Amino acid sequence: MEHWNGKVAVITGVSSGIGESLAKKLAGYGMKVAGLARRLERLQKLEKECSSGPGLLKGIQCDVTKEDEMKAAFKWVEENWGPIHVIINNAAVLIQSAFTNIDLSVVKKTLDTNVLGTVAGVKHGLESMRKHNINGHVIIINSAAGHEVVPMPGISAYCASKHAVRVLTQSLKNELSFLNSKIRVTSISPGLVDTEMAEQFKEHIVSDTPILKPSDVVDSIIFALSAPQHVTISELVIQPTGESIARAVAEFVKHSV
Repeated sequence: MEHWNGKVAVITGVSSGIGESLAKKLAGYGMKVAGLARRLERLQKLEKECSSGPGLLKGIQCDVTKEDEMKAAFKWVEENWGPIHVIINNAAVLIQSAFTNIDLSVVKKTLDTNVLGTVAGVKHGLESMRKHNINGHVIIINSAAGHEVVPMPGISAYCASKHAVRVLTQSLKNELSFLNSKIRVTSISPGLVDTEMAEQFKEHIVSDTPILKPSDVVDSIIFALSAPQHVTISELVIQPTGESIARAVAEFVKHSV
């Protein structure tokens, strides 16, 4: 990770879970980390925890679904720290709503955050990299749910959003290849992770249910970032050992009836 020392990284969704853990890790490697999130008090706490260095961490209050806020956040980074070398799109929501009685506001919020928010992050990160001829790294936090249809009631919008992100990510890789760009793109797709997002399923999760820690996902991101420039870790699907979709659904149904 030495070659990233002093370089600029932008991470969305840093107020908790994977994003929070990752922001601390990259600042610990000496990077300048701009952490984007909606909850100001969480950003202030994160800044304080990383204030001793060796890197820098700046919390920027920003809603990824609002283009003007995203544009302003990336503008601050460029004007104060310089060009962006790493963009990590992590912000996402999972709101349960059964398709048989779907709440359209849930679908809109899910797609606005998980899909359009990711696209906005990629757009602004790429603009900075290409403007300054930087062979940077785009990392997109997807989900194992983006690789299959999870037969669990209430998460159809989430699964659809993550499938869309997978397709968009592959399209991005193809377009950069056609342009002979050396910008790397990595998709990270975790299974169940012990974060705030998973809290809503706690009553359905038994004590021995396999589950990842945020640090497990962060380690995979560091692995991708640590690869030499001529190597791209294109896709990583990370699941807790013993995780089974069938088992998860069975537990969900058993605790729901």
